[in-house]
Amino acid sequence: LGLPSSGNLRTGVLVVAPDAKLADALLLDVRAFAQAPPLEFPAWPHEPGEGPPDADVLGARIAVLEALRATREGRAAGPAPVVVVSLPALAQDVPSPAVLAAATLRLETGADHPPTALLEHLALSGFVRVPSAESPGEFAGRGGVVDVFPFGAARAVRIDFFGDTIDSIRALDPATQRSAGALAHVDLLCLQPERVRDPVPTGGPCLLSEHLPPESLVVLVEPATLSARVALLKAEASAAGRARVRRLDAALSAARRLDLSSLRLGREGDLDLDVGALEELRGVAARGEPAPARGKGGGPRVDPQKRVADAIARLATRADRVVV
Repeated sequence: LGLPSSGNLRTGVLVVAPDAKLADALLLDVRAFAQAPPLEFPAWPHEPGEGPPDADVLGARIAVLEALRATREGRAAGPAPVVVVSLPALAQDVPSPAVLAAATLRLETGADHPPTALLEHLALSGFVRVPSAESPGEFAGRGGVVDVFPFGAARAVRIDFFGDTIDSIRALDPATQRSAGALAHVDLLCLQPERVRDPVPTGGPCLLSEHLPPESLVVLVEPATLSARVALLKAEASAAGRARVRRLDAALSAARRLDLSSLRLGREGDLDLDVGALEELRGVAARGEPAPARGKGGGPRVDPQKRVADAIARLATRADRVVV
């Protein structure tokens, strides 16, 4: 995979695949080579308004938006995020950064925030009250303790109150319901799931690319196929949909980009090594061994190292950079 290590980048990386099948394969590739696990940005399985939002898709999409926001604001811990997305998912609207910022409630240890007001705010924001918060989007309250499992988070948090003052905030193990390390603050996205899936027209919808930090790298996998799919999306979309696809096309064209295309192998393809049996090539470059003196039929045989070098040199005449 020609993707640079995310640890060498201070901003995010967005990897765009033509379809979900290739996006899943790329997730495995990036997971094998990147310093941190990649983030998947899946597509909504239904059209807007068709039933409640899928909980798993909701959590994955919010996790990506939160990670990109943390990177933009310079408070991300660890390597810059690598996000893998299919074109259909990328073409779906997301809430704008301004809407997410306005809907985020920050709770800090030592601050005053009446627990009753917090419980009411969570209920109005799409969270579900349950006896025990074990899944994203759930909260529980008893006495001066409020447990909240934020959308897109890996675990819940427990907020202990002393009167109306937040006495402590701790991570909560959903399996044992025991609190762990103390937190100075917690950010809760208090936006109804329906508004995450179907952003309101007024100041709401935008594209995922608009959440990327400045100077982020956009990796287009199979750009020729992507261009064809974008044209197909334009042809099949409504007037509003065509405008969104045009914005997407313009954003991808203007981004700091790395285009990746697979090579067709063989005599009629892009790269013809023609080195014979695999055993003759394996380790030749590392060991610096010469080729066998004679080939099939007793004729002279060209050094496999030279064949590889010549093939790459021919390819380099048609590309700005060759990564091996």
